[in-house]
Amino acid sequence: MTEELNPAELPFLFREELRLCRVTEGTQIVLVTDLNTRLDYIQAAFAAADDLGARIFEVKISKPFHPVMIASQGGGDTLASLPGAIQAINSADLVLVFHTALGSPWLQEARKRGVRFLLILDGPDELKRLMSPPGLKEALIYARDLTRALLQKS
Repeated sequence: MTEELNPAELPFLFREELRLCRVTEGTQIVLVTDLNTRLDYIQAAFAAADDLGARIFEVKISKPFHPVMIASQGGGDTLASLPGAIQAINSADLVLVFHTALGSPWLQEARKRGVRFLLILDGPDELKRLMSPPGLKEALIYARDLTRALLQKS
């Protein structure tokens, strides 16, 4: 499948995604990457975070993550043996993970501490296509409230 997205749009997509994740000035963001993570994604995340005034750094793992398996299914959780990486993740407000980390003990523990996670697995065209249009949240809240009101009447 060929990518049709203009590469210059990628930082804007990341900025919008971070804005939707309520990233503001001073938010600490950690990227968890490996040697196979797309460089344009890393650069776009840094540009977006800088633009929003967030603090950002990258934890790059030398052993590539298994592209399909999740950690709880034997996907090879290479972070488990890196206490410094776990400490960095636990210090973050938001962690961008570019592999399937579901089931990882470190992810579950960090979530209990209040760390938020954004898993970025899609190609650039999918990232753009999946971006919600303005007003969608408000429309869904209205539909939810309307449905509740109708159910209460019956």
